[in-house]
Amino acid sequence: MQAIVWIIRLLIVLLLVWFASKNADPVKIHGVLDQAWEAPLVFVLLVAFVAGLRKSTAQLAARPAPPVAPGTEPPVVDLPDRSARGEAHGL
Repeated sequence: MQAIVWIIRLLIVLLLVWFASKNADPVKIHGVLDQAWEAPLVFVLLVAFVAGLRKSTAQLAARPAPPVAPGTEPPVVDLPDRSARGEAHGL
């Protein structure tokens, strides 16, 4: 099973390398005030993908946890007091 996973990973990497080599043509990005930036298409796609990934992970991290329905709270576990036995805290 592990070999199949590695074969699939290798095929994905080869597919991405093939895609990058086919899309190496320069593209021009026009900004404000007649600014222009020229870069390979695969680089522009990579920057757009990474920007979208960062935005989506930031939104997921900022989302509050869903409320817990009454009666479904996890049980509270009462831990023994370690200081009573003379054990060091945090070790």
